Amino acid sequence: MMNYFKMAYRNLGRHRRRSILSGLALALGTALLMFIAAFFQGEMRSSMETTLRLNSGHIQVQDADYDPDKLSVAWEYLIENPEQVAAQIEAMDQVQAATPRLFASGIVSGMEESIGVQIMGIVPDSEANAPYRDGLVSGQFLTVDDREGIVIGYPLAKSLGLKVGDLLNLLVNTSEGNVDEQKFTVRGIFSTGTTAYDKGIVFLPLAKAQAFSGAQNHASMIFILLKDREQADVVAAAIQGSGYQVKTWTELNELLVLVNDFSNAYLAIINAKTAALFSAAAEVGAAIAGRPPDERAALKSYGKNLGLAFQLHRDLGRARATADIMRKLYTAFYAAGASLMEINPLATTPTGHVVALDAKIVIDDNELDRRPEIAVLRDISAEAPSEVQAREAGLTFIKLEGTVGCCVNGAGLAMATMDLVKYYGGAPANFLDIGGSSNPQKVVEALKIITADPHVRAILFNIFGGITRCDDVANGIVAATKQFEVKVPIVIRLTGTNEEKAVEILKSVGMSALTDMDEAVKRAVAVAKGGKAA
Repeated sequence: MMNYFKMAYRNLGRHRRRSILSGLALALGTALLMFIAAFFQGEMRSSMETTLRLNSGHIQVQDADYDPDKLSVAWEYLIENPEQVAAQIEAMDQVQAATPRLFASGIVSGMEESIGVQIMGIVPDSEANAPYRDGLVSGQFLTVDDREGIVIGYPLAKSLGLKVGDLLNLLVNTSEGNVDEQKFTVRGIFSTGTTAYDKGIVFLPLAKAQAFSGAQNHASMIFILLKDREQADVVAAAIQGSGYQVKTWTELNELLVLVNDFSNAYLAIINAKTAALFSAAAEVGAAIAGRPPDERAALKSYGKNLGLAFQLHRDLGRARATADIMRKLYTAFYAAGASLMEINPLATTPTGHVVALDAKIVIDDNELDRRPEIAVLRDISAEAPSEVQAREAGLTFIKLEGTVGCCVNGAGLAMATMDLVKYYGGAPANFLDIGGSSNPQKVVEALKIITADPHVRAILFNIFGGITRCDDVANGIVAATKQFEVKVPIVIRLTGTNEEKAVEILKSVGMSALTDMDEAVKRAVAVAKGGKAA
C-alpha cells in the first residue's frame, strides 16, 4: 500500500500543473454547487415572503360564505362596514396593518386586445399597499377620492401598449350579476417583479370599486399584516366571531409551508449518450455519481441507490424513501426514453416524509417512433414553427439571436462554425445541421428555414464532404435560388468529396466557393455587418 502512495505522490509532483488545475476545477465546482443550493434556499424563502406581502398577508378575515375562487361581489358573500372592522383589528398591538380589499373579476381592453384581470379595490394610503406604491415605474399612485383613475402592472401595460395618461376600458361583473363598463385613466404603472401577478391585477380606490361593482359599503376581506407572523394564531383567535372565517398565513399557503425547506433536495437523471448520469444535490453541498450504461441494472438496485440517498439524508428512514424514489425514477427514465428526468424539489415534510413536489421530463426525439403513445402527446403549437419545419425535413435546427445564418453538415463542425462566427465578431442566427445524408432537397429546406428569419443578414454554408457530397449541396443551393428569391448574400465553403464538381456547378450560376474555413467565416461576418466581403 505504501508503494502505491509513493507512486501517486511522485505522479502528483510530475504532473503538478495538471493536478493543481484539476483541484482548482473540483473546488470551483463544489463552490458552484453550494452556491446553487444556497440560491434555491434563498429563492424559496423569498417566494414565501413575496406571497405573504402581495397575496395572502398574515391573516385574512372573510365572510363565512365567501368563496375566493368565484370572486363574487354579491352582498351575502361580503363583509359589511369593512373599514370599521379593519380599524378595530388594526388597533390590536400585534397588528402592523389591517385594510379592506374588494375583489371582482373584470376585462381590460386596450387598442387591439382584451385581457381578463382581477380588480382589487384598496384603501390607497394603507401600509399594506406599500409594495405597489414603492413599485411604481411611472406615474403616481391612487388617492382615496379618485373616481376616474386606475393603476396597472407593467406587463399588462406592455401587452396592451398603454402608458400613463392613456384611457382603457374596464368591464366588471356586478353584485346583481350584470356587466358594467367604464373608461379609466392610467394614473400609474407598477412592478412587483412577479410578472404573472402584475399582469393579472388592476387597482381602483375602494370607494370607486364598490360603486362600480355595486358592492356598496362591502369588501371581500380584511387583509392583515402582523409585526411578527408567529403571532398569527393568537391574533386569529382574538378575531374569531360569528359570521366570519379567519385564516392564517399557514392555512393560506399550505403548499409553501408543507416543506421545511424547498431547496431540501434535487434529483435528476441525464442521458449523456455515452453514460447515464444520476445527480443528487442536497441542501448544503452536492453529490454527483456517474454510471455507465452497463450498470443500469445496478442503478435499479435498492442497495446502490441507498448509498447515494445517504448523501442527501443521514436519517435511515428518509434515505430509504429517497432510494425507492430513485429506483422508480430510473425505471421511468428508460421506460419513457427520456433524455432528462428530474425531481425538483424533492422535499421533506415536517413529519419526515420525503415527497416529490414537482418534476420535469424531456423525451428524446429519437425515441418517439418507438413510443407512439408518448408521441401523440406532442403539442407542436407550443414549439417554434421553424424547429417543427426542420424536424419534419430531417434537419437539426435551433433558433438563435444572431445575424449569420449557418448551414453545416455535422454537429461538431456546426459548433466549431458558431464558435468562429463569435470569434470574428459576429453572432450565429441558428444551429442547423443537415446531417450526413446526400440529399439536395435537404439543402433547399434548410435555406427556406434560414431565410424565413428576418434577422439573418448573411448565410454561411460550411460543408466538409464525406458521406455528404459537395456536389449535392451545390445542387441544393442552386435549386433553392431557382425556387425562391434569396435576398441575403450567401458565403460558401466546400471541401471534400466531389469538391471540384461542386465548384463547377456553382460557377455555372455565377456563384463561388471558398475552401478555407476561417476565410469563409470572416467574409460572412463582414457581410452581415454591412461591410464588403474580403
